[in-house]
Amino acid sequence: MKVVLFYGTLKQGHYNHERFKDKGMGKFLGIDQVPNWSLVQRAQVPYPYAVPFPSGTVIGELFQVSDDLFASLLAMERGAGYEPVDVTTTNGVSAIMFGATEATVKALPTGLPKFAYFPKPEEKQTA
Repeated sequence: MKVVLFYGTLKQGHYNHERFKDKGMGKFLGIDQVPNWSLVQRAQVPYPYAVPFPSGTVIGELFQVSDDLFASLLAMERGAGYEPVDVTTTNGVSAIMFGATEATVKALPTGLPKFAYFPKPEEKQTA
């Protein structure tokens, strides 16, 4: 079992959460935050990237997931330009978060606004 922080489309109410539901999304542990990271989103891309940012915060949902589910998530995330990163939340939880790879970060346009929370589809995003 692994504890993973979902901050984007794997959160409840988003399409990848529904996509992996048949594998059992694991146990929801609550909402938490990861300091020193921010989210950015390219225009026309329906998901955010977590990027290192010293004064930032990422807000997400903690889930305890099986090793089988984690392997499936890892394959999907690596294919989209993310790598697993060991993080400690503001509540002291050791977790894994999928952050943008160095190559992905270098390919992102400069000047993208940074934000902490990726809203559910029915919520309005505020940067």
